[in-house]
Amino acid sequence: DISWHERIDELPPRPTIVVANEFIDALPIRQLIWRTGQWHERCVRIGPDGGFAFCDGVPLAVENLRRNAELQQLPDGSILEIRPAANAAVTALAARAKDAPLAALIIDYGHEATEYGDTLQAVSRHKFADPLEQPGNVDLTAHVDFGALKDAAEANGLLAYGPKAQGALLLELGLDARLERLCQDATQDERDRLMSGTRRLVDPAAMGVLFKALAITSQGLAPPPAFGNSA
Repeated sequence: DISWHERIDELPPRPTIVVANEFIDALPIRQLIWRTGQWHERCVRIGPDGGFAFCDGVPLAVENLRRNAELQQLPDGSILEIRPAANAAVTALAARAKDAPLAALIIDYGHEATEYGDTLQAVSRHKFADPLEQPGNVDLTAHVDFGALKDAAEANGLLAYGPKAQGALLLELGLDARLERLCQDATQDERDRLMSGTRRLVDPAAMGVLFKALAITSQGLAPPPAFGNSA
C-alpha cells in the first residue's frame, strides 16, 4: 500500500531511500548582489511604468561572504544565489538518518561548486519568459549549487558522493546494456525513440553534463554504485 505524507518527519523511523529528481531547482532562491564592497539582497520593486523591476536592498551583514568576495576581487554587479530551503531539506534528511539508515539520490541541473552569476529563469508554455512578468503563472527555476548541498550534508554528519555528470553516471550503471536489451524486441520506430532519448540523457551537448547527480548516505553504508571514487 502507498501512504502519502506532507513532511519527511512524519514517516515512521525505518530505512529510507530518497529520490529527488529536479526537486531542488524548484525551491526558492535568494539573490545577493555585490555593490561597492558590500552584499545587498536583490529585491523587486514597482517601476515607473507600473511593472516589476529588480533593485538593490539594504546592505547585508554577511561577513564570511564579504571576505570571499574581496578575496576573489569580484566586480560590481556580481550575483550570488543561495537556497536556504535546500539546506533545510538536507538537515531534515540528516535528522531522519539518526534513527535508521538512509540513502538519497539528488538529480538536477547545476554546477559542481559555488559560482557567481544570475541563473534565475522563467519558463511558460515550454518557452523562456521574463521572471517578473505574470507572477504565479510561470515556472521559476535556478541552477542547483551542488557544492553547497554537499557541504550541508557533510556538516550534518552525512556522507556525500559526487556530484557526477548524469551521462557518465548512467553509462557506468549499464545504460548501454539496458538500451541494447530494450532494442532487441522493439520496432524500428521504438528503437529510434529509444536511441534519441538515450542520446539526450548522455550527450554533453544536451543533458549529459549540465545534469548532475549527488548521492548522500548515512554513516556506515557502503558507497553507492558508480559513486565509489567520487566522495
